[in-house]
Amino acid sequence: MTATSHAVRQLLAQVPVFSGLAAHDLDALATRFEPLALEQGETLFRQGEVGDFMCLLERGELAVAVDGAVVDRLGPGSVVGEMALLTAPERSATVTAAGDGALLWRLVRSDFEHLVATHPALLESVHAVTAPRLERAQLAPLLADRFGAATDADVAAWHARAVWRRLARGEALFGLGDPAEEVYLVVSGLLAVRDESGERVRTAGRGAVVGESAVVGDGARRHAVVALRETDVAAFPAGAAAASARFMARLAGDLIARSTHPGVDGTAGARVVFLPASSGAPVDAVAAAVVARLRAWGPTLELSSRAVDERFGRAGTSQAGAGHGLAPALAMWLDQQLRDHEHVVLVADPVPTPWTRRCLQLADTALLVAAAGEEPLDPARAPVAPHAADAGRGSEEGTAHDLPRELVLVHPDDTALPAGTARWLDALRPRAHHHVRLGRDSDLGRLARRVAGRAVGLALSGGGARGYVHIGLLRALEEREVPVDVVFGTSMGAVIGGAYALTQDAEACGRLAGRFGDRKQLMDRTLPLVALTRSRRVNEALRSMFGPETRVEDLWVPFACVSASLTNAELRLHDRGPMWRAVRASAAIPGVFTPVMAEGGSEVLVDGGVMNNLPVDLLRGFLGAGTVIASNAYGGKTDGKPMSFGDDVSGWAVLRSKLLPFGPRVKAPSLLGTLMRATSLASKRLLDEAARYADLVVTYPSSAVTSLEFDHHEETIAVGYGHASETLDAWLGSPEAGPWRAGALG
Repeated sequence: MTATSHAVRQLLAQVPVFSGLAAHDLDALATRFEPLALEQGETLFRQGEVGDFMCLLERGELAVAVDGAVVDRLGPGSVVGEMALLTAPERSATVTAAGDGALLWRLVRSDFEHLVATHPALLESVHAVTAPRLERAQLAPLLADRFGAATDADVAAWHARAVWRRLARGEALFGLGDPAEEVYLVVSGLLAVRDESGERVRTAGRGAVVGESAVVGDGARRHAVVALRETDVAAFPAGAAAASARFMARLAGDLIARSTHPGVDGTAGARVVFLPASSGAPVDAVAAAVVARLRAWGPTLELSSRAVDERFGRAGTSQAGAGHGLAPALAMWLDQQLRDHEHVVLVADPVPTPWTRRCLQLADTALLVAAAGEEPLDPARAPVAPHAADAGRGSEEGTAHDLPRELVLVHPDDTALPAGTARWLDALRPRAHHHVRLGRDSDLGRLARRVAGRAVGLALSGGGARGYVHIGLLRALEEREVPVDVVFGTSMGAVIGGAYALTQDAEACGRLAGRFGDRKQLMDRTLPLVALTRSRRVNEALRSMFGPETRVEDLWVPFACVSASLTNAELRLHDRGPMWRAVRASAAIPGVFTPVMAEGGSEVLVDGGVMNNLPVDLLRGFLGAGTVIASNAYGGKTDGKPMSFGDDVSGWAVLRSKLLPFGPRVKAPSLLGTLMRATSLASKRLLDEAARYADLVVTYPSSAVTSLEFDHHEETIAVGYGHASETLDAWLGSPEAGPWRAGALG
């Protein structure tokens, strides 16, 4: 060993990062260092740069500055930038030579990698001694916030008390009623806190505390806590936590905040992973298109195994699984990326690998991409099990069978309307599906908004002829470039909403719905033993509107409508099957049109307005985060016409009153009017509570048109357009509106 190497060897022995290495590893490492002299004021590296070397300071002084302010000064024997050998984060500070300058010894990553190739144990040794430092780096800001740890000594003391625990997705931290002896600080990931009924009370992200019953309860867990993603927590003894005045004060503030603003505690964000569901799935193209659009709403990162390896400058880094020396550094870096970016898109490998398993543990949603003309992958080859029932490989194999999954079917650009979606839904059973053409910005924009939680959903109520106001709303939305990404409807709202989901054009929707507007053409009266009409004409009208073969699941814009089961007294959601039959069931006004037999003949279905005339609650449940606009054609009011009749009413007397100008006047609601109005009364409470689920509720004058005046549809559309325009303009001018717009960060 040369004198120079010997001097470096002595320095290395004093550096905590390397002091635990074996003597022969230190000898080999020392030969790779090269001298570097800096003049006073000269910069070693700048904040934000990606590091690729570390240095040992032999002589002189270095100034460490963060955001322009000097926060530390380093003397001889100090090490700086050593984490660049293990990870590839941006430099957290700017380092310059102070005083009379500095003499350093530099080790570049490539030399370190070359040395590792000939001394494999070196990498594991370095990781073993840096693991506590990695933990402290993650914990330090949280300890300062929660326990007031202001110095390195404070951080080290609290770190010594902590027990580090890593949870896989779905793994329980503790259960309801378990002994409460520790409190937990969430270091990374996301936890769900559930009550005795299993309902989620809140979610806890980085910086949150769970298990507070250990210090403020009776010694038993009041909730159950389970990991929603791969999650790291630090456990602290209850006694030590309770003895910290800072911790107890912060915890008291948390408890007060939760009582008034339940929801997410700590930081969290939406994370998705793209995986192939067919052999020729264009996963990379779909992911890139979505990422390009997500960037309009905030910092966005796309990560694949190749991108991770390139970022670290070390092949195979992304495949570091549990127990690998690189796993702690990779986990720390990934967690930092998830915290630094509003949107993170993970692209899994096409086959099960450690990277794929890690992606499934980190993501909130799996997007299964398939070429629509292909067949689903064989489950044995798929990177994720097709659905929850196929969980045989277990979470350790990376299937993450409890991970919510959605299907993205990619069609050729010249596809007029998708077909054959049912076989994909049967094979994969996704919670939602999306149809896209890579050359259509409207399709990709809709998918990106759904991924970002910024989609716009439209809920349309029933209301007979009043429902034509919905077309006016659609016109107003188009003029203001407000997208419609999902449509739910009931009865006439199903007719209008279904037409829009099919055409994606308000004018075309109006032309289609106009076919439904001639009451005489729909009312093929018959002997009223089942209903006033035979309902053949309404069936023909709906088949003409939507086509006899069009299916709900094959629409570009997701659509669903509701009906009511007379058989089971339950609401039915129609999101699959023949389009015309779904709308027919939703609009089967009891007593006016004949009921509809469900497929299979097991249930009798009638108008959905019997149970839910404005399915805004169902839409919110389907959409989750995003903007919900509810259009209430009824407004919960009567027609406003004065009535005059006795305790019993003769139909002949009503007819005589209409035909003869003199004599007693009998003004009673018509049979059709009563039947149509009665349809929505059972769901009046839901109509009144629409604002609980919707970001905007649009209502219209109740006296503008009655529910039976189908021949006035142009007038009704105009009324809808006028009132919708006023309402939208006022709402769009408010700060909370417009999260779907490019650049909208709120």
